Order: sequence, then structure tokens, then C-alpha cells
Amino acid sequence: MIFINREHLCIMKTKTQMDKIKRKDLIHPLLEHPGNVVYFETQEGLYGIVSSGDVHRTEGEYVTINRNFTQVEQDEPMHAREVFRSRPAIREIPAMRDGQLSGEFQAADDELLLERAVPFSRNAYAPGYFTAMRSTALVIPAQGHAYKSRYFEHMKDVLDEYRAEYTVLTLREMMERFDEFETFLMVDAPEKKGALFLLYLLRGKKYYYRILTYLNLTGKLESAEVMDYEEVFRGFQTQGIELIFMTAIRKNNEYMNRTEKAMRSRFPTEYPQNLNELVMPYAEKFFDDLYGLEGYVDNILNGYFVVEKDEEQMRLRDTKSRYVNVSAGKRITVDQPAEYERTIWFYGPCLVIGSYEGDEYTIESWLQKRINACGYKVKVENCGCWGGNMATLSRMVSTPFRKGDVIVGLMEDLDIRFPGVQTMDLWETLEEYQVPAEWLLDTPYHVNHHVTRMYADKLFEVIFRNIGEAGREPVPYHFDFIDKFFIKKYFYGVDLTQYRTAACIVANGNPFTAGHRYLVETAARETEHVYLLVLKENSSLFSFAERYAMAVEALRDLENVTVIPSGLFIGDVASFPAYYAKIYTPDTKELSRQHVRTYASVAVQLHVTHRYIGEEPNDPITNEINRACLEILPEYGIETVILTRKTDGGQPLTGSYIREIASGDEELLRRCVPETTADIILCKTINVY
Repeated sequence: MIFINREHLCIMKTKTQMDKIKRKDLIHPLLEHPGNVVYFETQEGLYGIVSSGDVHRTEGEYVTINRNFTQVEQDEPMHAREVFRSRPAIREIPAMRDGQLSGEFQAADDELLLERAVPFSRNAYAPGYFTAMRSTALVIPAQGHAYKSRYFEHMKDVLDEYRAEYTVLTLREMMERFDEFETFLMVDAPEKKGALFLLYLLRGKKYYYRILTYLNLTGKLESAEVMDYEEVFRGFQTQGIELIFMTAIRKNNEYMNRTEKAMRSRFPTEYPQNLNELVMPYAEKFFDDLYGLEGYVDNILNGYFVVEKDEEQMRLRDTKSRYVNVSAGKRITVDQPAEYERTIWFYGPCLVIGSYEGDEYTIESWLQKRINACGYKVKVENCGCWGGNMATLSRMVSTPFRKGDVIVGLMEDLDIRFPGVQTMDLWETLEEYQVPAEWLLDTPYHVNHHVTRMYADKLFEVIFRNIGEAGREPVPYHFDFIDKFFIKKYFYGVDLTQYRTAACIVANGNPFTAGHRYLVETAARETEHVYLLVLKENSSLFSFAERYAMAVEALRDLENVTVIPSGLFIGDVASFPAYYAKIYTPDTKELSRQHVRTYASVAVQLHVTHRYIGEEPNDPITNEINRACLEILPEYGIETVILTRKTDGGQPLTGSYIREIASGDEELLRRCVPETTADIILCKTINVY
């Protein structure tokens, strides 16, 4: 989270309070101060806002000015964080001081990483990616955001270093020449949101995937973008993991031609702007016997699926509703067994997610019921998400598997013809059952609950036709995966064998305290080099960008310390949700051991000799991890060092304690955390460092 002063916001002053405004009258102010929100003031103060969402939800020439919005006091940044955490649809909050608009809290905090992120020179895939860049425009920050000019110059230097081909445009020129370029690069999320807002006002369309920020570039450089898929799949197979992919191969036959003609008659464009908005005229036939179920259609079609992403992974945001539920980034699969010997993992977009089904009617839930009825001890997990093949592959390689587990995947436009990989053609299933076109929307991937049951039955036959032996112990992450998805991303060109002793510390840092500083400082004094891995998982009150920036700034003076993101393999909430929920569950011990073995797989490639951890008298989950470290790490030649926690007046400096005092005594806060951490907590960061 960051705080932006009012001088950089899009503010429209009116003589009297207005109820509506013409859409076209928003364009000029947004060109000067692009963002997701336009604020409306009279001399008396703020009285309304218009966001891009308000515009999307209205038709016609006028937009209603929203009078019902959340606001917080500028001196209450912790309150703002709590709002962002509890109400994820809100991404900007007006900040008030003495009854007047003083600025804006933004959930988007790109600025905290722009000059602190691991340089592209440490990424093995950067030269090939940037050299291949074509038809790209680099957009200068708007006049009202001149303070971002140094971020723009930083991006320009990166492109020049790798001899990328690009054209520099102003925001106004971007609007005029949008059709001339395939990709637009902007410095941060607020600039991007402002551009998307303007494009919608001018063109009435959404262009999410044509505009990238600096941080989006780091995601494009995640190694899956340039990965040899067959090589990855072979890696899974060597670990005893079965692979099955759902495909939809077009065939020129009577059933397919008839069905496609019927679908095109309903949805004539290949990719509708928003398919859900076009479904209602056909909803009764499509949802069939579930159409009359109270609230069902509205729950399915009204946007309960939201994608969370960082520069490496995407997953569904947790949500609770009557028919659509997501927990720890995974869609709920009904009737999962408490005890199981193997897991069937699903990955991919729409069909895998269950875009048009309630929880109990997804492919995964149908399959789980069929498995249970046969008495097999097998659990089905839905790890579906949108985001393309890169995001799907990243989710796969970061999953902790057991021998005998099964991967069921849906990869977009990927020719799946690899040795040992099974496929299930969806069109063949549809034709076999002579599925009526009314049960499909526009593709074999957008189907109703009857069809997902048919798909599940066919998958059951494929999976259990020739399933391998199950194993109780987790398989280690494939070293080749760790090399490609971690080492080559953060340590390309670095001699990892140069130190006789090296420590590796894993920290969430929620927030980074004087206790964390003491732990790293001690390790830096007792070993030649220290790697601090900051958990990338965004399941904490402080975002990854905040926690990472806190660590980088607090440790700048320690020359033998390297701060890096934890990457795909360590600290994923889907693999260890109890760690973030702080709830001890029956499988906490096993998950702790799994976490430590994953850590060891990464640490071995970093040539780590020591792991430093703080004692944890109050948290049973962290205690379980500490015990697992003492037991397991010696197998890998790694010594565990446990330090007594640093205290202030007898009070252990835990993250929970700091969060408690952060809203109160600033002097006490600054005594318990590094100065730079306090600045980030209090949002005094822009152009400070």
C-alpha cells in the first residue's frame, strides 16, 4: 500500500454538487492525472467519486456520481490496510485530513518494488525476451504524475540495455495510436488503470492484456514463458506423476458442424466482450433443471471469481457465497475425503475452474463423488485459474506432489503430443453423448452441469484405466525445476559456490521488525553470506511489495546479505494454508516437514550450510517448523541455528505485536522496527529512498 498526495489525483471542482457527469467530460482530467478514480469537490470539500467500475456499469451519455464510498483519515494507514484486506474489490481509498481530501491510499504499490526488484541482469531469460520485443510502445507518465519520471527512465534504460525495439509515446498519443502497437509498457498499476479507464471512455472496450507495467514484465520473464513444456512434463513423469490433458480438437463432422453453427447463432463474435452478460437470454435452457434454484444463476454469473496475481503466479481470490466458494486459492471440491493415498490435481482456466457451475457440479466434484462411490482413497483438488499457460505451468511446478499423484490439465492452444502423456478430447465426449448445443455456450470449455458430469465420467475411465502405484512420502521438487524457475531467475551469472559458509533465512516479515534485523545481522556476522527469502505469498496484512521493500531497506548496510523473493516453491498458501491462518490442524506436522524438505531442495542449490530461525514460544505452527528443521536439515548438510527473540522491555518483537502498536504510538513503533519499516507502515515512502 502507498499514499499519493492530492496534487497527483484526478480532482474535478464544481460550484455545486452534481448528480451526474457526461462521460466525455472525464477524458481531459484523466489525461492529466490518470487513475482509477475521479474525485468531485466543491469549496466545502469532497462529495463524490466516479471510478472506472461506475462507468462500466452504466450506459448512455451520463454517469452517476457515486456518493456512497469508503474513506479513511490520512493518519490511519493501518485502517486502510484492513479495508483493502477485508474488501478486496476496493483498490483505492480517499484519505481525509481536517475534513478535506488530502490524498489517496492505493492497494497497488508498484513503486515500492520498481527500484528494489532483482535486476533483469540476474534473469537468464531477459536477453531473449527483450531482443524479441516488437511493436511495443513505452508510455511517458502523465504530466500530473511527473514524480514518476525516474521510474520511466529506469524502464527505458532496461529496454536500451537489451536493445529492445520500442517507441516512446505520451498518454494522449497512446489514445490516438492505440491500434498501431501490440503492447504498451507503463511504469505502474495506477498509470495502467488510468489508461484502461480512458480507453473504455473513448472506445467502450477493455484491453487488459495489451498493457503491461514494469512488474508485469518480471512476470513475463518467469521461466515458464520460455519453457520447453515437454521437458517439464518429462520431469513430472520421472517423479511417478501421471499426466492427462483435456483437449478440443476440431473435426469436420456432422455433429461438430451442427453444434458450432448453433453456438455461433447465439454468440456471433469469436470472443465476446463479456460472455456472462450475453448468457441471460439463453440461461433457462443452458442451466436447465438448475435454472429455478433460488439465486443460482445470479450467483454463477455475477462475478464471484476474482484473480489474484503477483509477478509469478495467479490464483483465484478466496470468496464465500451460496454456490461459489474459494479457499486458499482453490475452488472448493465437494466431499473430499479426510484420509487419502493420492491426489488428482486439476489446472487450467474456465472449464477446470467451473465457471458456470456451483461447487457441487464442477468436474472435480463430480469426479470426487464417483471416486468415493468406488471406495478409492483419492482426493481431488481444483487449482484452476485464468492467466494463460505460463500461469498454469507455474502453478503445476510449485505444487508439492506425492508419487502416484495425477495432473489433469487444460492448456490453451498447446499441441499435447508428448510421450506418456494421455489426452481426453472434449469434442469426442460431446459427440459420444450427443450433447445438445443448448448445454454449451460458445466452446466445449463453457458448459453446464450435465456436461461437466459427462466429462468427469470420461476422465474417471481414463485416470483409473492405468493408474500407477501411490506413495505416502512427498516427492522432492525436481532440481531441474528449481534451477529453471528459481536459480536462473534470481541468480543467473552468480557463483553460488564462492562461500565456505552461507546462511538462508525465510521470513514473512509482516512487518519486518528489529527482531528480523537481529536475526539477519547475527547470521551475517557468523557466516560469509546470507540469503534472505521474503515470502511472496500475499496472504498477510502487509503486501509482498511492502514486506520486500522493508527488508531491502532495513538491510542495505549489510554488504554480505542478498534479499530475494521466495519464488514459486516456498511459502505458497495453497500448500500450507494453516501457516497464514495460524490454525493448528491435524496435518500441520506433515505440512511442516514438507515445507522444510522444500526449503532444503532450494537451499542445496544455493550451497547453504546454515538456517537461522527465531525461537517461537507462542506459535505452535512455527514451533512445528522449527522442530522439523532440527530433524530434517542435517540430512542435507545444513545446520539449524535457533536464536532467542529480540525484546523491547521484555516484550518479544513479533509481527503481531508490531501490528497492534502500529496504529498508536509512533515513537514506540520506531523503537521496535527499523526506521525504513516505520516509513513504509506509515506510508511515507514516495521518493524517500
